[in-house]
Order: sequence, then structure tokens, then C-alpha cells
Amino acid sequence: MLVRLTTAEGKDIWINPIHVKAVEPVRNGARVYFLYSGSWGGNHGVKVQQDAATAADMLNAAMPDLPCLPPEDPPAPAPHAH
Repeated sequence: MLVRLTTAEGKDIWINPIHVKAVEPVRNGARVYFLYSGSWGGNHGVKVQQDAATAADMLNAAMPDLPCLPPEDPPAPAPHAH
């Protein structure tokens, strides 16, 4: 689900929360950092008017329910008798 935030310039921006790496408080709003062109490097982000807590709450609420923990390891095989 896309989340509508408002840029520092007053324009609506729709962000896919699954691509957000971080939300940082800045003066008069927050900066939302996200993946850009499939790259983890760099600081690609946008300044929004919402404060960091509000932006984070909005993004968290729109996140799909994804399993956060890896599945359990299968049981180890029984040792061979010699």
C-alpha cells in the first residue's frame, strides 16, 4: 500500500513503505530515506512536512505482514550406528 506524505515544497508524494530504509527527524519535518533504482548505497531521500514519528507511524501502518524471522532449521539427522 502506498503512503501519501507531503514534501517540504507542499507537493504530495506517494511512497511504497517496503522500500524505506530510515526516517530521520530534521528541522520542520522529517527525511525519509529509501532504496533508489535497486541500490542500497547512497542517501536517497525526500524531506517531508510530517514529523518523523508521524511519518514512521504512517509507513509502519501500511507495511504488509511479512514474516520477520527465518523458518526454523529442520531437525538434524540421526547419527549413523557403526
